[in-house]
Amino acid sequence: MLAGGASSRFGEDKALVRLCREGPTLLERTVSIGLRISPDTVVIGHERYEELELGVPVVPDRFPGAGPLAGVHTALSATSANRLMVLACDAPCLSFELLQAMASWQTDASLLLPRTADGRWHPMPGVYHRGLRADIEAVLAEGERAIVSLIGRVTVDAFPEAELRRLDPMMDSLFSLNSPEQIERARRCVTCN
Repeated sequence: MLAGGASSRFGEDKALVRLCREGPTLLERTVSIGLRISPDTVVIGHERYEELELGVPVVPDRFPGAGPLAGVHTALSATSANRLMVLACDAPCLSFELLQAMASWQTDASLLLPRTADGRWHPMPGVYHRGLRADIEAVLAEGERAIVSLIGRVTVDAFPEAELRRLDPMMDSLFSLNSPEQIERARRCVTCN
């Protein structure tokens, strides 16, 4: 999972935000759901996260400050798996059922991304093939940082909106916490004791 962003729009490290007073941080929540999908979960991000004792390796970004596409490259380089599910630590409403379905989706494409009926691609959660590393390096060399820069360059399979809505009716798994004003929306996805 990616946890390397600067959180500049948010104003503080989003990975360490707690939606419940005594609850886990966003990073801990995402690690927990990642471990339910695969025991080979890895955090790509700042070394300071090692102090959190997450129970998973923390791998520093190979291209710090180069955006999420560089984080995906680091993730693909940190594993020997052929396919890798990439999650964002600032996605507080991930549906385990949706992630399971994406992990088991059969495709020969290099990339599996959710695509909504409006034609928009959503880069996370996504399933990325290990062979994408060279393509990502080429895109980064051109100065691109967005994951969607890969579309049109590699084979992409769409995880369709109908399937998204079947597993996650409000498509909350596509929601990213980008500003403090969105915390209340994020809290609707969690149960605080």
